[in-house]
Parts: sequence; C-alpha cells; structure tokens
Amino acid sequence: MTDRTPYWIEVDGVAVPATLEQWAATRSRCHVGDDQAGGYRVSTVFLGIDHAFPSGELPVLYETMVFGAGEYDQWYDRYHTRAEAAAGHARVLAALACGGALPGDEE
Repeated sequence: MTDRTPYWIEVDGVAVPATLEQWAATRSRCHVGDDQAGGYRVSTVFLGIDHAFPSGELPVLYETMVFGAGEYDQWYDRYHTRAEAAAGHARVLAALACGGALPGDEE
C-alpha cells in the first residue's frame, strides 16, 4: 500500500502530485494527441489519476486508446510519462496507417 496521491497535474509537460481541486481545474488541458489513421481515431490523454493497479513504483498517468469499427476498437496502452505517451501515440498511428499490428499484438 502506498500513501502516494492518486491525483496529478501537468506543469510544463511534467506530472506533479496535486490536490483534487488542482486536478479538477486542469481537466480541459489533457490531450497529448488526437488523430485519425487507418479508419480509426487514436486519442492519447493525460489521465491525471494514477492507474497503476496495484500501485507500482511509477504512476501510470497517460493512455492511448483506439476508437472505431474493427478489431482494434477499444484497444489501449498506458504510460508513465508524457514522452512515453507521445512515442506510443506515434507508434499506434504508424501501425494503423500501414495496416500493421498494434504494439503488444505482434505474433
């Protein structure tokens, strides 16, 4: 069990612990990327709530999710940092654009 805060905000692209009030005030500024590729919408966001279950060493604060009719609808991946999230977003876009497998789905 950890006493780490579940709430986080971004300050200059870096995640920092926050109060619930600070977190709520920043919810409109959460997108890392929102693009279309291969007939899908790819959205990467700063979640702002630690999704490390059970709690790990690093908070899991970012998520890429794919939306659209097809085998990858609702596919997602999560990340610790904005840099990891941006790189993951780009990998998913590239894979969908060329019809390849998404990260983690390779045979």
